Amino acid sequence: MRIVIAADGSAAISGIKGVTGSLGDLEKGSAGIAGRMKGHWLGISAAVVSAYLTISKSFSFIEKSIELASAQEDAEQRLTTALGFRSQALIDQA
Repeated sequence: MRIVIAADGSAAISGIKGVTGSLGDLEKGSAGIAGRMKGHWLGISAAVVSAYLTISKSFSFIEKSIELASAQEDAEQRLTTALGFRSQALIDQA
C-alpha cells in the first residue's frame, strides 16, 4: 500500500521565508542597538556617573543642613535658658 499526498507547498515555503526574514530583521535591529550603545558608552557612562554624583552631593547638602538646623536649635535653647526663658514660652508669645 502506498499513500501519495500531492499538495502545493508554496504557501508553507512562503511562510518559512517570511519567518526567516523577520528573524534576520530582528538580528539586525539588535545588533544596531548594541552597536549604538557601544558607540555611545562614554556618554552613557558620564551620564550615570554625573547622576550618581549629583544625588550624592544632594544628600551631603541635606545632611549638612540638618546639622546646621540642629546646632541653631541648640544655640537658641542655650540662649533662652541663659536669659531665663523657656523657648516654648517665647514661641507662644510670637
